[in-house]
Amino acid sequence: MKRKSFRTPIIIAVILLIAGLGCSVGALVVQAPQPTPTPTKTPRPIFTPTLIPTETPTPTNTPTLTPVPTDTPTLVPTETVVPTDAPTNTPVPQATNTPAPPPPPTNTPAPTNTPEPTFPFPAQLTTHPTGGAVEFRITGFVWEGTFSTGIGEALTGYQMKVITPNGEEEYSEVSVGPQAGSSTFPGAGDNHSMNFQYKHAPYQPGVYKVTLVKDGQPMSPTIEVVAQASPFTYAHIDFIRQK
Repeated sequence: MKRKSFRTPIIIAVILLIAGLGCSVGALVVQAPQPTPTPTKTPRPIFTPTLIPTETPTPTNTPTLTPVPTDTPTLVPTETVVPTDAPTNTPVPQATNTPAPPPPPTNTPAPTNTPEPTFPFPAQLTTHPTGGAVEFRITGFVWEGTFSTGIGEALTGYQMKVITPNGEEEYSEVSVGPQAGSSTFPGAGDNHSMNFQYKHAPYQPGVYKVTLVKDGQPMSPTIEVVAQASPFTYAHIDFIRQK
């Protein structure tokens, strides 16, 4: 009997435990919140514009207006009418009595030629290529005598007036006499009888104009003496007068 009473409370307790567990499970079942459905928005489709290619107009050939050449009139030369020798009623001039020109005067003197001046001494030039670079030298000989006999004498008091290539006026030494000297060396090919001379230093090539003068008066024609640049020139002038 005692063994029976011990088991009863245990069974009751187990039943009660099970019952309590059942209630708890029911309460849990009852109390569990139901999930609230969240409304979802369906995304609206985004409209993407599609580029439709447009037709590019094809350029059309625009006709250009080419000017039509106009006909340029060609000038046709016209024939110039040459007047023919048609008879005209041009009056013929009548002869008139034109007075004759007066006769030339009878007392008109005929033109005369001006005589060239004469000089007492002619001038005869001789040149030699034996000059020197130191000076240009012109020797002279003034002589008066008889050509046929060769008898005469060298004259004194004469000079050579010389115009240099630069236009300067210079004079030689005064002539001496009655004896003559030698211009270079006796027997040399360029030796001459002389009684005065002219020197221009240093040697200057060009044209020298020489006139024999006495007391400032010209006694011979003017002659030109050319001093060559090479070879150097030596000149001699004879002023000889027939007595």
